Amino acid sequence: MPVFGSPDLAIDLGTATTRVAGRRDCISLRPSVSQNIHALNRGVIVNGQATTELLRPMIQKRLRGHLGRLRVLACAPSDVSVLERQMVRSCILEAGASSVITVPEPLAAAVGAGLDIGSKYAKFLVDFGDGVTDCAVIRDGQIVASLAERVGCSDLRQVVQSFAKLTIGIDLPPGEADRLLRTLGLRREGFETCQGLAGGAPVQARLRVADLHEELRPVIDRMLAPVQTLLRTLPASIGAEVIEDGIFLTGGGALLPGMREAVAEQSAIDTRVVPDPIGSVICGARRMLPLAASLDLWKSWGPRGRAVP
Repeated sequence: MPVFGSPDLAIDLGTATTRVAGRRDCISLRPSVSQNIHALNRGVIVNGQATTELLRPMIQKRLRGHLGRLRVLACAPSDVSVLERQMVRSCILEAGASSVITVPEPLAAAVGAGLDIGSKYAKFLVDFGDGVTDCAVIRDGQIVASLAERVGCSDLRQVVQSFAKLTIGIDLPPGEADRLLRTLGLRREGFETCQGLAGGAPVQARLRVADLHEELRPVIDRMLAPVQTLLRTLPASIGAEVIEDGIFLTGGGALLPGMREAVAEQSAIDTRVVPDPIGSVICGARRMLPLAASLDLWKSWGPRGRAVP
């Protein structure tokens, strides 16, 4: 039976995976690729047509059986430019939405992780995504400080693939590179067996973990750098609150073996991985939908997502 009203939707446009969820239905996910064209890179849209084609079937599926207009709450890195944010809105509107608002990914991740973002005491969250490492301090329901670096797990996978090609002459498919990365993480010792192609034929070989770690270290350092930089810029009062409450990790990179320990060692602050680090952003965005509806946040962006003076 058709349903009147707006079937509000949450969207997490990720570098590797795009996730969509309504208020009550299951989370749908697809690789952020359309016809072998990557829609996003380093957390932002690089191909508008591919992004629109990626989102259209996911949005149209939610419109079936509804007579109302579809409103979307979309997530974006905390450092997106005005043009990058407008590209997000334009693609989602073109894909079938009627109105769009964007929220910072760390804020959605904090909600999804169950943190008390309305607390008067600061919460420090780091989202290790596929293309962006996004750090934010949240207090009184808003981000009071943030810093993002356009580097993430995709860079680590590329290093793994390049290392295997140069040292043992094997082409590793992305899935095998990802498996190695998630098995080894920041480990520094031993050997690991991998499978790939050499001259077009399947082969198996062993990688020296210490040598691979040396190649991964510069990228890992870039991922850890914004954490330390943001901590150094915080006022003493907020820094004291962070030290007392700890650092929370979300995103796929939070699950890499040794990443939590590396953040804790560098910051000298207790660090925890939230229960569902990969699903935190989309789950948080979905939980924010009722609040967005009650405040009618879409209204401030007009009927087609444009700001109203």
